[in-house]
Amino acid sequence: MVMDGFVAVTLLRHGLTEKNSRNAYIGWTDDSLSWEGQSALAAVSLPKPAALFTSGMLRTNETASLLFPGLKQRVIDDLKEYHFGSWEGHTYVELKDDREYQLWLENMEDHAPPGGESLQVFKKRVMNGWKRVRESLLDEEAETAAIVSHGGPIRQLLTLLSGDGRPYWEWTISPGAGYELIWTKDSFRRGEPCTSLRAVPATARLNG
Repeated sequence: MVMDGFVAVTLLRHGLTEKNSRNAYIGWTDDSLSWEGQSALAAVSLPKPAALFTSGMLRTNETASLLFPGLKQRVIDDLKEYHFGSWEGHTYVELKDDREYQLWLENMEDHAPPGGESLQVFKKRVMNGWKRVRESLLDEEAETAAIVSHGGPIRQLLTLLSGDGRPYWEWTISPGAGYELIWTKDSFRRGEPCTSLRAVPATARLNG
C-alpha cells in the first residue's frame, strides 16, 4: 500500500515465452506466453494498481490479464521491445558469423539491425512512452500504476528513473518480475528520479 502524498509505479517484464526459453531475439515478434510462463505467473500476487499500461504485444497483454484480471489495459506502443528487424526469431549462434551482426554488437547505439532500430532510436521511443504514462497519471492524479513491458524498455526506464546510477546493461529483469519505483507527488510532478526502489515480487532479486 502506498502512503498519501506518494506515487508508485511498478515496472513488470512479461512472462516467459517459448522463444525466450531458447534465447531467440524477439522484439516486435508477437509471441504468446508459454505454458511454463503462464504457470509461473499464477504464483505471483501483486496489489491492484489504479492504472495499468502494456506495450500492446500479446505477451504483455496476457501477462497483465493474469496478474490483474478484469483491469482495463491501456496500450502505449512506444513501450514495445527493441526492434531486431530481420534477426527476429534468430539466436546468437545462428547470427554470430554475420558481419552485419558483428558490427551491431560493436556499436548498438548507432548501428541498427537490417529493418530494425538502433539503440539510440529505441531509447528515445521508450522515453516518449514514459512521457505519455507520466502525463496520464498526473492528469488523473493516480497514485499507483503498473506497466507490463519488456526487458529492454524496463532497463531504459530504470537507468533514467531509478537514481541508482547503474548503467543500462547492468540491469537484468527476470520474466514475470520487475521493480516498484516510488516518488513523492512533488518529485514525480517535477520529473525527478524516484526516491525509493524495490524488487517485485518481494522474492525477486534487486540485480534481476
